[in-house]
Amino acid sequence: MFSTAQMDKCVFKKPSLYIPPSNSVIDTFVEVCDRQIREVFASNLCSKQFFNMSNFEYAALNELKALTSVEIRPADKGGRIVILDKDLYNRQMHVLLEDEMT
Repeated sequence: MFSTAQMDKCVFKKPSLYIPPSNSVIDTFVEVCDRQIREVFASNLCSKQFFNMSNFEYAALNELKALTSVEIRPADKGGRIVILDKDLYNRQMHVLLEDEMT
């Protein structure tokens, strides 16, 4: 990162070269943690998906997505969605695009 000449001119302390002595308790702790993390990943506990909708709500959302007559868009604020008639949505977009004042 820095050359030796730069380190000599640097106002900061040189990085430490200290390596702590080996400790069997810490080594055992690291091995146990490593094994447990590998077990969690191997058991697929991390890959489970949790839905915040009921099966009924999920099915209704999929039906809405399949409709070609509606437009589903994120709302400007609040993290919500807006569901509009596609023709109405297209008319509103054309009005906004043709407006020369904005």
